[in-house]
Amino acid sequence: MNLPNKYRNIGLIILIVMILILLISVAMVRNIIMTGGIEGKGLVYILLSFAIAGVFLLYLIILRLTGWEIKNYFIAEYNAEKNETEEEEKVEEVQEQTDEKILTLEELERNIFPQKKFKYLDSYAEKLLINLGKFMEISQGVFYRLDDNSGKFRLIAKYATAVEKEAEEIGPGEGLTGQVAIDKKMNIIDEVPENYLQIVSGLGKGQPAQLVIVPILKNNEVSAIMELASLKKFSDSFLSLLPDLANNLGKQIDNFELR
Repeated sequence: MNLPNKYRNIGLIILIVMILILLISVAMVRNIIMTGGIEGKGLVYILLSFAIAGVFLLYLIILRLTGWEIKNYFIAEYNAEKNETEEEEKVEEVQEQTDEKILTLEELERNIFPQKKFKYLDSYAEKLLINLGKFMEISQGVFYRLDDNSGKFRLIAKYATAVEKEAEEIGPGEGLTGQVAIDKKMNIIDEVPENYLQIVSGLGKGQPAQLVIVPILKNNEVSAIMELASLKKFSDSFLSLLPDLANNLGKQIDNFELR
C-alpha cells in the first residue's frame, strides 16, 4: 500500500471514531441536561477533547494528501511539457536530416535550372530565381549581368524585391555585391547590415536571417552575380553546392542574348 492510500485509510478511521465520539458526547450532554447531574461532565470534556484532537489530526492528513496531489499534478505537467518538447525536437531533427539528404547537385540543378528554352538571359534568370523561391524557399533574389561596355553589373532579373531598394547598376568594389566581383568568392552574411535589405510582404517588413552573394564565373572572370536572401538560414548542403551550381550556370551564359 502506498503512502497516500495509507493516509486516506487512517483518515477514514479517525473520521468514523470522531463521529462516534461526537454521538456519545451529544447523548451524554442530553442526559446531563435532563437529569441535572454533574457526574458525567468530566467524561464529556474528555470526549470533546478527543473529538477536537481528531479534527486537528484529520486536518493534518487532508493537508498532507493535498500536498501530494499538488506535487503529483506539477510533476505530471512538467513531464508532459518535457515529452512534448522532446517530440518537437525529434521532428525538427528528422526534417533537417531529410532536407540534407535530398540536396545533391543533380537534384538541385534538376529543380533549379529552367527546362524551357529561353532566348534572352533576363528571362532565364527570372525563371531561375522563381525556381529557387519554390524549391529553396528564398525570400528575395536578384541577378546581375556584366555589361562589357560599361564594366558594371546590370540588374536583369529580380524575385520578390522592393522596387525602390535594388540598384540598377553596381560597379566592382561597390557595396557587398560589388566586392564579390573583386574577391571572386561567395559571401555568406549571417548578420545583414541594418537597412541594407528588407523583405517585404503583405503582412509587413523584416530583416533577412541570411544573405548569400554568389559570383558566377566564366574563364575565371566574374560574368554575373546572384544575390539570395531568406527569412531563415539556408541549409549547409545548399550552401556547399552553390559554388558548383554557379560554375555550371556560368557555362550556359553565352547561350543567351542580352536585351
